[in-house]
Amino acid sequence: MLYVSSLAHYQRILVRAALIFQLGIALLPASQLVLGAESDQFSERTSQLRNLPDHTAQVDAWINLRLERLRQGLRPWQDHRERLQMARELFLLPIVPDLLSYIEQWLLDAQSPVETFRPGKMGIFSGVSPTDARMVYVFGLDPTLKLAGQLVGTDKIGHFFSQGFQYYIHFLNQQPSLSENDRIESLRELGYEQESGYLGLGTDGVFSRADLASNWAGFEFWDALFDGDQAYFRFSRQNRTWVQTRTFAFRDFVTPAWDEYLNPPLVRSRAMQLKLQQNISEICKNPDVRKLLSEEAPPPVAPTPYLLLKRPEPGFAIQYGCKGAGHS
Repeated sequence: MLYVSSLAHYQRILVRAALIFQLGIALLPASQLVLGAESDQFSERTSQLRNLPDHTAQVDAWINLRLERLRQGLRPWQDHRERLQMARELFLLPIVPDLLSYIEQWLLDAQSPVETFRPGKMGIFSGVSPTDARMVYVFGLDPTLKLAGQLVGTDKIGHFFSQGFQYYIHFLNQQPSLSENDRIESLRELGYEQESGYLGLGTDGVFSRADLASNWAGFEFWDALFDGDQAYFRFSRQNRTWVQTRTFAFRDFVTPAWDEYLNPPLVRSRAMQLKLQQNISEICKNPDVRKLLSEEAPPPVAPTPYLLLKRPEPGFAIQYGCKGAGHS
């Protein structure tokens, strides 16, 4: 069991940002100014499934407190952008908001009530070349928590709020002449570019479908904050005030697709792929592990809303479960 202080989290993210800027990444488009962070739901999976308590209630409560603060600050004369900016300031830190969210800070704080798990520094990436794993090799892995019955990395919570917000702003900034389908497709393009570059393959050597799943769910959250049939806030013309009409629940968003084991990634090189499959095969030699994992739900089935299907995914695919590792 390992907890990380919020100060250590800040240091890790800021060092990553400094390294990227030193490498000239500042010259890239703003949509790519994001950095990878990976988690591991493969190593000691049986222990994670059996021993991690589900912290959905605590995490939902934290978010709903922020939403209540947002409701208290909303004013009748604000336009949509002003309301959105208020919400952004409650969930995303002003320094590199694409990388830092308040909820990740809370989850990783040593005083947080949320119990998390993290294996050794490299975990499932043990033995992978530093030229492939890169940032994982230098900074290690983010921890895992149990949320809405699923094992998810704390990085997925960051993706939900940070990249979900990026998706939503990208959606708002599309040309009005574009069809709804074209605007939605552009979000898939954005996620594909991020995971192909400095959110995935370019830093950690991983193209994470689970990241894309949490990005998409985050977009749906931001999109529903003030608009739509399931909006969280509505304006009461009778009382001239904003009313919260829906409470936040991660069970509305989290699916098995957020779990890197159930929704395996692609990786940078054939050598990295072979080493990861070898590590998974070692885990699956334990018959107790094979039995427990065989009882889990099957992996998500494509097509899924977050995947860009018109282009092949880059990299080399990691196969699902113990069967993919050569064990039945």
